[in-house]
Amino acid sequence: MTIIHFLQQFDFDWLILLMKAITFLGNEEFYLLMLPILLWCWRRRDLLPLAVILLVNFWINYQLKEAFGLPRPIGVGLIEADHFGFPSGHAQGAMVLWGFLAWSINRLTARPRYGWYAMIIFMVGLSRVYLGVHFPHDVVGGWSIGFVILFAGITITEKIRHQTPQLPAVPTAMLAVFAGLMLALLTPSPISVRAGGMLAGLVAGIILDGEYVGFNYRANWWQNAVKIIIGLLIVLVLKVGIKALLPPALWADWLRYGLMGAWIGLGAPWLFSRLNLGTGEN
Repeated sequence: MTIIHFLQQFDFDWLILLMKAITFLGNEEFYLLMLPILLWCWRRRDLLPLAVILLVNFWINYQLKEAFGLPRPIGVGLIEADHFGFPSGHAQGAMVLWGFLAWSINRLTARPRYGWYAMIIFMVGLSRVYLGVHFPHDVVGGWSIGFVILFAGITITEKIRHQTPQLPAVPTAMLAVFAGLMLALLTPSPISVRAGGMLAGLVAGIILDGEYVGFNYRANWWQNAVKIIIGLLIVLVLKVGIKALLPPALWADWLRYGLMGAWIGLGAPWLFSRLNLGTGEN
């Protein structure tokens, strides 16, 4: 609590607002913005493993929170936060997301640069302590576990790329759906169900897109803008609109997130291809 009290003595309005903006980079809503934009506008073959690693990371974080059962700080929270505190999901997710992007981008450049990515990871963790929803050890634990998941994910990704033969698209997509279903059934919690549904729809969609649509992610600025606006509007409809139509049940959450994933991975790329929102070859 000493560190939290020390940080919160700098209680400037602009600083509180800044920390709330930074902590948004670890919220579910941010990932539902960031991942589709990356998948529609960047190298999709690099982002398929990122999507899988992130979704598995969310599931692991929830299981660890349940296993440790450690409380959050009391009486110092500047924002609302629920569930247990250790490890910090924001810190863990930031390490995986920005660490993977740093690795992917630096593979394509002659001068590896990690400073900005490290700064984002650090600031997301710091914001959680400043806002009083995590102890420092929650954040350090999240960073550490996230790094292990990131390292394992990158290692497996490299081995699959170099050693695994290409599998048929339809059976592989069915396997992704099965894996997402098992993720939800084996640990039927809201986080597991949502992660499982997204894993099923998104990964299956990306695989089927590669086989039958061949979405071309390269586009100029206005084509990317159109893709993002149309794509995210439908993501919002699926997230909010379908929720209003379905009962408040775990199976409904799995279906809703599965549909969102299928739209992001397959439906949107198909529509963008039909609208000729591309300028070159993948």
